[in-house]
Amino acid sequence: RGWWLKPVFSPAELIALAGLGVVVWVLFNRSGNTSVIPIPAWELKLRDLLERVLLIRPRTKEFLLGHPALVLAGAGLGKGKWWRPYLVTLAAVGQASLLNTFVHLHTPFLISLARSLLGLLLGAAIGSLLTLAGYYLVRGGRRYA
Repeated sequence: RGWWLKPVFSPAELIALAGLGVVVWVLFNRSGNTSVIPIPAWELKLRDLLERVLLIRPRTKEFLLGHPALVLAGAGLGKGKWWRPYLVTLAAVGQASLLNTFVHLHTPFLISLARSLLGLLLGAAIGSLLTLAGYYLVRGGRRYA
């Protein structure tokens, strides 16, 4: 009785949903050859550094956001928590970007392949470090079987 009077979302879920909405809005507005949102100087410096060190720069949203989120979700972080679907949504961003890399017909296939593999490796490394930090900070070293 009265189930319709109960709130659908908690305040924390609404804040997380709004934050995810902002992240998605920024990602969509930063995609393509033109951007509505100006690129910060620190990001341009990071891109330049990655191009000098790796020669082929992986996509930022893949290795800093999508692939680490996928590793965290796969490791069981957030299992049974309200924010787990948001983590999986961020993981989907990395996978969509990975597929999108191969859609650019003007980029040679081997460049796209190298870019994707570098993104996967860096994203997996970052996600693994975050997973280890999560296990030791949140759970005291315990993990899901």
